[in-house]
Amino acid sequence: MNEILYGVSGVLITVMLLATVLLVGYGGYQLGLKRQTLYSDPMKSQVTSIQGALLGLLSLLLGFTFAIASQHFDKRNEAMKEHDHAPLREAIVQVVRETKLKVLLCPEDITQMAVGKEMLYDKLPKDVIPRVVFRENFWLTNEALSVYVRSAGLFGSEMHSPIMAVGNGIPAIVCRFAEQTSKGYMWRDIGLGDWLFDFDIEEET
Repeated sequence: MNEILYGVSGVLITVMLLATVLLVGYGGYQLGLKRQTLYSDPMKSQVTSIQGALLGLLSLLLGFTFAIASQHFDKRNEAMKEHDHAPLREAIVQVVRETKLKVLLCPEDITQMAVGKEMLYDKLPKDVIPRVVFRENFWLTNEALSVYVRSAGLFGSEMHSPIMAVGNGIPAIVCRFAEQTSKGYMWRDIGLGDWLFDFDIEEET
């Protein structure tokens, strides 16, 4: 099932949101001009006090909302760790056991390095680890590309590295899950749907 607004242009969505904000703001301004003569100065000062109190309450509510959302996000990530990494870990095991190739674990994002070591490298079987290399330092694009063009193939759950790989004739498999929203679908959009695997669909894992 396609994501909501997946087929709608991002530019169109941005323009519509901006137009809505401007229209509502302008309407409120015009309404205020028409009504300001109906209120005395003491009444206006009371309105100002109420506005200040409401803004303070809104700030407090926003703070609580962001805190709750952050906690929910962290709990969701923790709960889905094994689900999102187990298929990748199994793929590493199969490559090592069924071929003579080595596997390089190279997180595409610096925030993925700790979780990659925890959920992939550290949980590999002992017979597999000698032929798996975990890159401990984050690398830049030119160094990454120089490795990709010398590889037999690439698989992962981000998009930049697979794009660099296929752009240089190296096969790349993209894996996705719900939390990535529509990101992984671009592999299907460019005609590589057979190389896209959804971890939330049991038949594809």
